[in-house]
This record gives sequence, C-alpha cells and structure tokens, in this order.
Amino acid sequence: MKRRDLLKSSAAFAALSVAPGFSLTAARAQGSTIFTSVPQSDLASIDPIWTTAMITAIHSNCVFDTLYGLDSKFQPQLQMLESGEPSEDGLTWTLVLRDGLKWHDGEMVTAEDCVASIKRWWIRDTLGQTLASVTDTLEATDAKTIVFTLNRPFSMLPNALAKPSGNMCAMMPARLAATSPHEQIPECIGSGPFKFMADEWVSGSKVVYEKFEDYIPREEPGEYTAGAKIAYVDRVEWPVINDSSTAYAALKSAEVDSLEAVAPDFVSIVTQDPDITSVARALFYLCIIRFNHLQPPFNNQAIRQAVASAVDQEAFMTAIFGEENKASWATNVGYFTPGTPNDVDAGKDKIGSLANIDAAKQAIIDAGYDGTPVVVLDPSDQAWIHAGAMLTANLLEQLGMTVDLQTMDWGTMMTRRPVKGTPDEGGWNVFVTSLSGPNNLDPAGHLGLRGNGGDAWFGWPDNPEMEEMRMNWFFAEDAAERTAIIEKIQETAFDKVPYVPMGAYTQITAYTKEWADMPKEMPLYYTMKPAG
Repeated sequence: MKRRDLLKSSAAFAALSVAPGFSLTAARAQGSTIFTSVPQSDLASIDPIWTTAMITAIHSNCVFDTLYGLDSKFQPQLQMLESGEPSEDGLTWTLVLRDGLKWHDGEMVTAEDCVASIKRWWIRDTLGQTLASVTDTLEATDAKTIVFTLNRPFSMLPNALAKPSGNMCAMMPARLAATSPHEQIPECIGSGPFKFMADEWVSGSKVVYEKFEDYIPREEPGEYTAGAKIAYVDRVEWPVINDSSTAYAALKSAEVDSLEAVAPDFVSIVTQDPDITSVARALFYLCIIRFNHLQPPFNNQAIRQAVASAVDQEAFMTAIFGEENKASWATNVGYFTPGTPNDVDAGKDKIGSLANIDAAKQAIIDAGYDGTPVVVLDPSDQAWIHAGAMLTANLLEQLGMTVDLQTMDWGTMMTRRPVKGTPDEGGWNVFVTSLSGPNNLDPAGHLGLRGNGGDAWFGWPDNPEMEEMRMNWFFAEDAAERTAIIEKIQETAFDKVPYVPMGAYTQITAYTKEWADMPKEMPLYYTMKPAG
C-alpha cells in the first residue's frame, strides 16, 4: 500500500480555512495575550487518572501540579514541595508542601488533598502500583506534611510522584480525588499555572485555559515540568481541527500560533518553512500494535507470535511516515526507547519481516484460528494512528484473519479501550497507538510491559514472569544486574508479545516565529512567550 494512497484523504491545504470562531487577530485586538494551538486530537477526557492519552497529559500539565517535577534530564526535583527526604534507613519519606499553594477554587492545598490524590493515582498507574506495594502507610500528619512509611526502601518514590504522563500523579482537591479511579472526575480543579475554563469548553470544537493569577512559581529556572512554571500568556486556546490540511493552512496564515503535533504528511513542509519554528521531541515515541489478551484470538500466544513475525517495521514506518521524513523515524525498535541506555539488542532477531507472511499465515492456522472476527479500532481523526490501523487490518487480512475495521473518532476509542468484554459487548481485539519516550526508558513506568492481568494497561496481559523480573530490576544490586534484567525482559517480551513494536517516530510541534520557548520534552504552554 502506497503512503499517498493511504493518506489521500488530505486535500489541498490552500483551499481550506480554519475552523470558525478562532481569530488570532481578533483575540489580540481585545488586549489579551493569547496562545492558540491546534491539539493533536479533541480533549475526550479531563482526567489524567482515568486515561493515559497524551492529549489529556498535556491538558493536565496546564491545570494540575505535581509534588515533584522532572528536569530536562528526566530527573525528579521538588515542585509543590519545600522538602522531601527519606529517613536514614530509607523506610520513611517525609514530604512538606510549600507555603501558599491554592486550588483554582480559592481553597488552600493541604496534605490531606495530596494523600487522597496519590491514593487514587496509584490504583491505576503502573509505577504507582509498585509504590503502593511497598507502602505500609501513607498519611497527612498535619496540613503541610505527607508521610510515607515503607516496608522496604524505594529510591524511585520521587520519580513516581513526578510522573507528567502515562498516568500523571496530579494533585487535586480531596473531594475530587474521592472519585473512583475507574470513573472520571466531575470537574477539573487543580493548582497549576492555568485554570480550565469549563464554561467555554465545547467538545469537538474548542478548549480554553486562563492564567491562574494566584499560582506561585518556584524560584529555580523552569525545566520540563520542574522549576518555575510561569504563564507568559493570559489565555491558551485549543481549536480542534481534525483535518491536517486545514490545520497547516491555519498555521501558515497565522490564524493559529501552533500545531501541537504535525501530521506525517506535513512534516517535511513544516520543517522547511522559514516562517515556522519546528521543535522535535527529545525522545522517540514507540509505535505499537496492542492486543487484547483476554479475548480470542489474541489470548493465544502462538497467534500473537505469528502476527509479530510478519510486522515489518521498515515497511510500516515508510508507509505511515514517508521516505522523505526518514530522519524523524526509526526501525530496529525493541521494547525500550530507541537511542537510550536500555535500548538493548536482546531479542531483536525476532523483529518481523514481510518475507514471513506465508509462514505466519500457516502458523495461525496451526494455532487453531477459527475465523473469529478481529475488531481493529481505527480513530480516523488521528493521522498516523489511522494509517497504522489500516495497515494492521490489511496485514491481518493477508494472514487469513477475518477483520472488522471499526472507524471512529479518538474520543470514542478512549471509551472503548477500557472495555474488557467481547467485541459484541463493546470490546475490541487490536488497537494501534504510541507510547511516549520518557515513560519507556526502563521497566518502571512502562505501560505496555506490565503483566499484572486485570490491573494491567488496556490489553491486560497476564505474565507473572515479567512482573517478577520488573520487581527484581527495582531492587538490583548494581547497573550490570539491571542491564541483565533489561535484556531478559526484552527477550521475554518478544516471546510473549504483549504488543508488537512497529517502529518509533519523533513528534514535531510547530509554531509561528512570533513565539519562542516551546520545550522539546512535551508541549507545555506555561513556557511559551512572545519572541524577542
């Protein structure tokens, strides 16, 4: 399948106009400083515990704050805290909040709020679950003090509480944190640099944030999600524009200031445009094909292995992202972020090839596949995921499987992924997505590698061996032992196939020359300021 045929739905951008209701010129005439950015998708959920979607993580970093933040080297630093230290034996961590922190509703932030927020978060988050397992008690001893009492030392406690994505460890009022982690919070109140303007939110059309005047930045320079978070603009507006051509036309004509995620078809155009600044993410995103391990046919390991053996990363990435953009994507990708220390070679001999299609087709027959329809979720408003879903469906058909490619928007896919039932009950068999680089540097926060069954990320693989290796990695004696465990984890992943690595890509954010300081780690709108 040729890439241009696959993506032919993109019309000529010059013939299109930006969605109505968003005029940068009109906004500036009103006297406010407004940064207008087209999001990668509609904001389907405001809750960073209920979903791991990146758009919700970006939203949440505007609205919520975290006890620790990550610097540009992905190391945790104090954020909402004035201090946070372990005892000499490592079994007690005492965290003290900074003075004057307020929620957007005007109430003061308390340690009780933070304890409730942590306890909601660690039920869902992969690293949070590990922190919970080594915690005997977590309590607020006074209005500012949070105390963890552990049953074994856990040096990654600050890393866990600093998480800005995956499931962000977002602090929220206790009344909201009382919401079940399997349900969405009813309103969005945080203590971050921007307030979410619920009364201006129009699902599928626009999202609006306003500067929180009572936010108290740290004195340290801002880095990623650590240090000073200073909102240089009065408002951030997200006009939802699903068509990539329309979005680029709006950026080119300065009707919007930024594209949060440049679609593959426009990467080479945007990066060569002298009127546009492009920022590539600091780390690759992993592209994956995720199976539902609870339902046939992918509850059968042999069938997962057969499909994986035919997933040719070079062919997939070329078709999706284009030969002309080859500098922005990678192949020979395993289960950890490419180009980082844990990107080991172990198991990569099992990366698939188109040459294996006939053998894979026979292996699926031998494994007992009975023609069960395979439901592939296809969010058509996500350019590269839409392309990846169609390619995956095409490959499964070549392998002799009956495929039901179900096209929907991203928001609908977000509501389908948590359903554990059969496709007839609203469930699914396969979806395509990306895993952000910072969460997949090691086993700690790696969503896709957890094998804890019903408590795992969508797909719910049950792999006790993987879980044991992961825990051993946390408490390894030295770097050499950790590397050996990483190699064994990757070998096991290629064998058990919790998902199939399709390759990796570098996400591009673009904005007009009138603006500066978009961070390379993640779009964080409290860093943006007028150029010069």
